[in-house]
Amino acid sequence: MSLLEVSDLVVSYPIRKRFLRPNIYLDAVDRVSFEMSEGETFGLVGESGSGKSSIGRSILGLEKFNKGSITLDGEKYGYDNQKRSQHFKRNVQMIFQNSYSSFNPKKKILDIITEPLKNLTSLTLQDQRKRAIELLEIMKLSESDLEKFPDEFSGGQLQRIGVARAVATNPKLIIADEPVSALDLSVQAEVLNYMKLIQVEYKVSYLFISHDLSVVQHMCDQLAIMHKGRFVEMGSREAVYNNSTHIYTKQLLAAVPGSLSNDELDKRASVFAEYQQSKNNMYNQNGRVHDLYRLSENHLVSGKTEDKLDERAFK
Repeated sequence: MSLLEVSDLVVSYPIRKRFLRPNIYLDAVDRVSFEMSEGETFGLVGESGSGKSSIGRSILGLEKFNKGSITLDGEKYGYDNQKRSQHFKRNVQMIFQNSYSSFNPKKKILDIITEPLKNLTSLTLQDQRKRAIELLEIMKLSESDLEKFPDEFSGGQLQRIGVARAVATNPKLIIADEPVSALDLSVQAEVLNYMKLIQVEYKVSYLFISHDLSVVQHMCDQLAIMHKGRFVEMGSREAVYNNSTHIYTKQLLAAVPGSLSNDELDKRASVFAEYQQSKNNMYNQNGRVHDLYRLSENHLVSGKTEDKLDERAFK
């Protein structure tokens, strides 16, 4: 049984409100489906505006979705039933892109870490403090840091505190929305390693949202590439990175920074040229990205093919 199942999810935003006529909406997420297993890291990759963060916020309940369903550990929510239970809130937490902006600057670190414990558990104040100390020790921070305020820490330290807060209730799923994009490269690696340590220690799953393919490759078991609210390619890390098929995925991989030989530079230029020539073929007559079809057991790609998927149909 899957830990998380997202089925035909649609998230729409009004882009034009009209008097006495129906509003015009934009589908930021357009019939997206995927599943996650316990202890797995699933990556959502795409450029700004692709819809990846809207998926994460809809799962968490920060934004309403318009169609489809979200099921966590057997607990199902439809577009007409979106109020999350205490059980759901305790088992789904979030790591934000900028921890400092998500913290109350007037609160001490003890209060920040224990806030979800106060709201979602029945732990005593003494046990809450013990839990905060335990988590700070894993993050290589000290008990004395509990009495400090957010502005006394570096960006990397704050992000580690954000990880500690997210795992405080021992959730089954943590949604990490660009958790290291605001950090220096050396600090990024440090925070990612702590996240992996937490995953092993507490058997937590991550929905990892990022635009950085090198970071996703380091963290994720499965991933999906998003464009204009839809998946263009989805599968295991090995399938997508070693056997990428969709031209949009290819050009994203080609754009990853790094030292390249002359042959690799020529290959990158060739991919970019192919993308410019064929990018209009990514869409159907309505301007939507084509449906996914199955290349192999663990690899799906968007295209014009008439091939049909199994009965679960990723459409």
